[in-house]
Amino acid sequence: MNEFKKYLSRGEILPLELLLNKLDNDSNKNKLIFWYENILNLKFLSSALNNPCISEIIIHDHQNIEVDIAGRLETFKIPDSAMTVTMAMTMTTIMTADEFEMLITALAIKNQQAFNYNNPYCSFNLEIHFDLEKTYKVRATLIHHSITPNNHCKLFLRKIGNQKLNYQAFNLEGEVLTGVLSAITNKKNIIIAGATNSGKTTLLNILLNEIPNNQHLIILEDTHELTLARPNLTHLISNEFHQKKTLKEYCNYALRLRPDRIIVGEVRGEEIIPLMLNLNTGHKGMISSLHANSADEVIKRLALLYALYSDYKEINFNYLEKLIEQNIDVIIYMENRSVRDILYK
Repeated sequence: MNEFKKYLSRGEILPLELLLNKLDNDSNKNKLIFWYENILNLKFLSSALNNPCISEIIIHDHQNIEVDIAGRLETFKIPDSAMTVTMAMTMTTIMTADEFEMLITALAIKNQQAFNYNNPYCSFNLEIHFDLEKTYKVRATLIHHSITPNNHCKLFLRKIGNQKLNYQAFNLEGEVLTGVLSAITNKKNIIIAGATNSGKTTLLNILLNEIPNNQHLIILEDTHELTLARPNLTHLISNEFHQKKTLKEYCNYALRLRPDRIIVGEVRGEEIIPLMLNLNTGHKGMISSLHANSADEVIKRLALLYALYSDYKEINFNYLEKLIEQNIDVIIYMENRSVRDILYK
């Protein structure tokens, strides 16, 4: 373990083969392989990742794991069946606080992320493989121990791209569903709103499949969560550390890329300015998501973002609301992964 940790301190990962070469006892080798798979490949989470009811995993520290099941956080215990008979033990006995920090550091190194005291958090897409047949795609977020009061790292894993849901799962059917699909067909500008983990991105992913393949989509995101397989697509991922690779810059440039539709994964910052200017020039078919507490709040929320990031601070807020309202045709509000309200202009 100490040698593995030394490699991590140099930004490298010690290969398992080099560790095994130092052992001659098969029992010790098996224990080492088990330890390595947990630290480097998150093997202890296999049952959680394989459970379709679990959408997110939060590891608060080496003793505390929670999972999101239908919007509720519940404590996660590693089942004995995921381990061999001789290793049937809970996570607290197979991983110390020091080992959990090594796990976090190894994740960052494997995925070429700057993660340290000066860069205390990062998010990236991750593929986890336990065997040749199964791959789990997740969005990983790492929190460095230096910014927590108890000096503990944190790891958040959100499943992506593996939810095979239909419209009925979102309380969308009958005339309500017909109205939403009609809005897509007629290139209405749509905002999908709701709280964190309300199902906004999942619904957006499903709705994107309703767009004809002959239309050129420009998808702009800060984290890769929209997984659309089609040839007529330009997909750009922002980088907050590069001034020419921000969502604002992408929205500024989008109209030069001959879009039929502009899709913004989530509006939450200065990208609101070029996006609304694009809509005000007549661009149609925009779809985006937004954090909001109700459907009625969406226009106010967009206007507030515009006011915060605009260079013209004296602009009248009521005028902003009216301007934005003119360019948003449909608001879909979600709560607990279900559509609760839809507003049409």
